[in-house]
Amino acid sequence: MASRNIAHVAGYQDGRFAAISPYWLKIITRVGDLRVYLAIAMHANGDTASCFPGRATLVELTGMPPSAVSRSIGNLEKIGALDVVRTIGRGSRYEVVSPAIAILRNARRVGMTIRAADDSYRLVNCPDELLEDVRHAWSALDEESAINVFRNGF
Repeated sequence: MASRNIAHVAGYQDGRFAAISPYWLKIITRVGDLRVYLAIAMHANGDTASCFPGRATLVELTGMPPSAVSRSIGNLEKIGALDVVRTIGRGSRYEVVSPAIAILRNARRVGMTIRAADDSYRLVNCPDELLEDVRHAWSALDEESAINVFRNGF
């Protein structure tokens, strides 16, 4: 029996795939939103997490109508899974957000701050229900990136 290329079996000749964090599997609860997230993630640059798939491409990959794709993109923005940069006449640029950055952004939104304390930083006003996630997120990023999320939101 001849071996078959997985990309061929999957129907994608270019062999692209998307990985998803267990965090996003818990947070992205709508099936359509998950389909759009994975279609966008398939196109994301490995270094920058940016991509430019057109609406027609997302419609084709997900099998969803254009209005549902648009709605899902808005939902993904709201929960912090995607950053979308919209440009007039050129389409949109999507950036897949890491769970660590999304968690720290959310903590910042609810009023958590950081303060310098000796050679480290201290979390201030962190709600108890976010504390464990924030600690994991902070450790997943280098300290400079984590601090930048709190100072600038990215």
